[in-house]
Amino acid sequence: MNEKREFREKKLKKWIEKYGDPYESSFSITNSPGEIKDNFESLENQSVSSGGRVLAFRKQGKLAFLDIGDITGRIQLFMRKNDLENFDDAELLDLGDIIFVQGKVMKTKVGEVSIFVSKFSLVSKGRHELPDKMHGISDPETRQRKRWVDMAIGGDIAKDVVFISRFFQKAREYWQSEGFLEVFTPMLHQIPGGAYARPFETHHNALDLSLYLRIAPELYLKKLLVGGCPKVFEIGRNFRNEGISKKHNPEFFGLEAYEAWGSFETMMSRSEEFIKFLAADLLKNDSFEWMGKKISLKGKFKRLDFRQALIDAVGIDIDSMSKLEDYKDVFKKHNLNWGNGMTVGRAQDKLYGEYIESKIVNPTFVTGYPKEMSPLAKSIPGSKNWTQRFELVIAGCEVANAFGELHDPDEQSRRMKNQQDAKDSGDLEAQPIDDSYIEALEFGMPSAGGIGFGVERLLMMFLNKDSIRDVILFPMLKPKRDE
Repeated sequence: MNEKREFREKKLKKWIEKYGDPYESSFSITNSPGEIKDNFESLENQSVSSGGRVLAFRKQGKLAFLDIGDITGRIQLFMRKNDLENFDDAELLDLGDIIFVQGKVMKTKVGEVSIFVSKFSLVSKGRHELPDKMHGISDPETRQRKRWVDMAIGGDIAKDVVFISRFFQKAREYWQSEGFLEVFTPMLHQIPGGAYARPFETHHNALDLSLYLRIAPELYLKKLLVGGCPKVFEIGRNFRNEGISKKHNPEFFGLEAYEAWGSFETMMSRSEEFIKFLAADLLKNDSFEWMGKKISLKGKFKRLDFRQALIDAVGIDIDSMSKLEDYKDVFKKHNLNWGNGMTVGRAQDKLYGEYIESKIVNPTFVTGYPKEMSPLAKSIPGSKNWTQRFELVIAGCEVANAFGELHDPDEQSRRMKNQQDAKDSGDLEAQPIDDSYIEALEFGMPSAGGIGFGVERLLMMFLNKDSIRDVILFPMLKPKRDE
């Protein structure tokens, strides 16, 4: 135990000897620190009880001034020896302690909203020193590992956690106001599906059954369309056993919505409305800055055809390429890395990322994706190679992916068979055949549109963060050796 912690422990021992163990008591407050400050006019001269972490401590003879706070805000405590029986025991407090106070709301001579304390008690001893608030925690990884410390000293996360909560509230408000029913589908799947991703595997001991953490809720949500739900949405966690980057975390929130009798055009309109709705309410603006780029939401979002964009950028026409070797030749010509386990779909995706997605700044719908990249999307009428699919891209980052949903069970079966063949050939992210989903489609599903949003990616943009870890309260991090 270091010397500073030992000093704090001695103070705690003295408090216990005098007042008993604070951890055995329960406390109830009438107002949080921020509420008192925000509602001073209605609370002035009123008796209140509050509590929070000690963030500042100044003693001047028979007077003491403390600041306590939490994420709602902070407020000053005014203590006077003549009016406070245990005034001298304030010396047993340290920065970082959690305390409970009672008193009247007032303003000091210099106009500071305060609580004139008539009673205080230690609630929880801060055994560790808090970082200097002025400098905070400079190392981003330490901030992410110890969110509670960064939050306690008023780091950005203290404000961001409120914004994130409101984001989810407003997201639900939009879809519910449009008549969508919020539903909750399984997190444990017998067959991983609904997205192109490698799943996490687990095991159910009682049933002796291999299960997978869901990579997407899509197939279950579309089964609800089969059952007669016209509009459904779900906000929930997905899990993908993939690399960690500034745009990827193995555990993340998705928002997926499906509309019977809708289309990918319907979803295009809804996604634009949704993002503008969020920005108007949360940002009070129709533009924002992210990664040094000014993003404008004014006017209709631009549309860009996948095939034509690739032709315009580098003269590559996917319609003239039918074999994997054709793509290998293109990669060689343009000095692109040809990784292990490449398939036609993977090659198309890499060309898309290199020459289309990365060049986009303002919100743009990239439409008409190749069939190999879109096993769950309807074909464009009269086209065997292209599908009714779009991605909404902002500043080189995909924030939404939408389909005109494939509801022909025979065609879906053929595409899943192709995916299964790719999986059997070593593609760990390809989707296996899901006979239960095929059977559901055989009962009949209305034509429909569906969309999925990467929630944390939108939050990154709205909060102007350069890493997804900055908008996840407890992101996945590699363990330290001493943990």
